Amino acid sequence: MNPEDFPIGLAAIALIVAYAGYAVIRGVFRMAVGGAALLAGGLIGYWAFGALPGLLGDKVDFTPGMLLGSAAGVGIAAYVVIRGAIKKVVGGAAQGAKRGGIAAAALGLIPIGGLVWLGGSALRDTGLLAELDQIGQAVDQGGGEAKADDSPFAGWRRSIDDSWVGSLVGAFSPQEDDAAASLSKLLLVFKDPAAWDALKANPQIALILEHPRCSA
Repeated sequence: MNPEDFPIGLAAIALIVAYAGYAVIRGVFRMAVGGAALLAGGLIGYWAFGALPGLLGDKVDFTPGMLLGSAAGVGIAAYVVIRGAIKKVVGGAAQGAKRGGIAAAALGLIPIGGLVWLGGSALRDTGLLAELDQIGQAVDQGGGEAKADDSPFAGWRRSIDDSWVGSLVGAFSPQEDDAAASLSKLLLVFKDPAAWDALKANPQIALILEHPRCSA
């Protein structure tokens, strides 16, 4: 299946429904413990996604996939450690918790919703990095033609943007994200005169570039 055609929205809904059902079985108290650890692990993993290049960039040449995998590993490890620590603190209280019904399911929506947002954001950013790599490769090849292979991460980014997950990510992300992404791509294309000329040949883009603020 083409990554761009993958039903990200349906997959996210299935994950949320499954987790809510799991929450009913686990009960409110154990759901609170597991959900807190899950959300904390997701936040730490997302932090690692942005921090790892700065921390290890001089030693490790992160590809988009390697960066996403490393951040996921950090998040999973953090979840395991935090969950174990919480279980030690609360002792056997969680073991005696009963099934929680609707309350547990509703409580479960908080961590899984946050995880969908964090995962969608990280996967979307990974797709952007892949797109920038593709444009950089095409510019290095010269001739104004994008000859680099399309990355599956770039396809998943487009799939996210076309789904409700993309709307969720966009609603709670800085508005400058898309503008920064477009500017980054534009600066890469600017390095190749042939690609830049081909870009300016587009009437709509030429109209923008002829604006006084762009031509100044």
